[in-house]
Order: sequence, then C-alpha cells, then structure tokens
Amino acid sequence: TQHPNAHIVFRDPVFSINVSKAKLLLRKIAEKELSLTFSLELHLKNIDDEFLYLSKEAKVNLIKFGIESVSEEIRSSVNRFSVSNDFQKKQIEKIKKFGIKTHGMFILAQPSDDIETCNKTIKYACELNLDLAQFSIFTPYPGTPIYNKLKYKYGNKRYEDFNQFQLVYEHPKINNGVARSLLEKAYTKFLLSKLFNIISLRT
Repeated sequence: TQHPNAHIVFRDPVFSINVSKAKLLLRKIAEKELSLTFSLELHLKNIDDEFLYLSKEAKVNLIKFGIESVSEEIRSSVNRFSVSNDFQKKQIEKIKKFGIKTHGMFILAQPSDDIETCNKTIKYACELNLDLAQFSIFTPYPGTPIYNKLKYKYGNKRYEDFNQFQLVYEHPKINNGVARSLLEKAYTKFLLSKLFNIISLRT
C-alpha cells in the first residue's frame, strides 16, 4: 500500500450490528495479510469468541465501546441501549484475553444524574481494568431527538460550546462548574488507578 504500517479506525459504533457481515470483513482483511492495524468502535453485545479471534487475525489492536453510566436506569432514561454491568465486565475481560486493548466511553451529568451517581460511574470505570477511558459531559446536540425532548432551559446557544467538555443545558442538580470538576476528577482517578496497577505489577 501507499501507507504501510498505517492504522485504520472503523468509527461507526454499529460496526458489529450485523455480526455475520462483520466477521466476513474481518476474515477477508486477515487473508490479505496487510501491513496495517485496525481499531473498531462497536457495542459489547454484538461480539463473541469467533468475532474476537477474527479481529485478532485481522490485526485489530483496540476495541472501543460505550458504557456511559454505571446505572442501567440512567442509561435507559436517555434511550441508551445497554447490557447489564456483569455482562459488560465479562465481555471486557474476554476482549483482553485475545490481546486486544479496551477503550471505554463514559458520560457524566446526564439528565437523571446527580453527583453521587457520577462518582459511582467514575469508580466503576476505574474498576473495569480498561486500557483507555474517555469521559464526556452529556451534550444534547441541536437537531437530535434528545435536544428537543429535554424540558430544561438551555444556557448556551453557541454551537461551538456543544463540545462535551461543558454543560450546555440547565441540569436540575449539577451546574457547569461541578460538571467540569467531575470530568477532571474522572480523568485523574482513572490515570491514578492505571498507575497503581502498574506499580502493583512491578512489586
């Protein structure tokens, strides 16, 4: 290829929604023996051992997935399709057994969240033994169903502020300053948990 050793990202979170087609694609990639690596964004429900084996053969080195919140009720409140926390943990461990890195995504300050539930989500993220974690502040984008559904008054109308790093709507229990603090806390705690694990392995 023109760009040997490049990395290709399948950004679509429904990559594995049709598992049979996804497996076929991975099999074809593996057969080509390309000097490329890949990462996938998908849902944890839609993978099994064969899928992960083919991913490994196709040089997939990272799988990215949304977890959003530790609370199944909060996930349901914003129509986030989810699986149980126990199933999430099992799938994450299964991915790691195939030598593929894991990248979980979490959302703080969702409409039904409070400070306590956000802290529980942060704690949960640190317990999952993920390789990478991404934390965002809940951001209902203009033009989406959730934007129109929310009954809270929007405090900011500038499109450039809808960036997942600040609160752009009037949350009933969390203000923008608290949301920002929670976001910083999430990254700090996750990085410290990774550092602690590294130190533990060396001692």
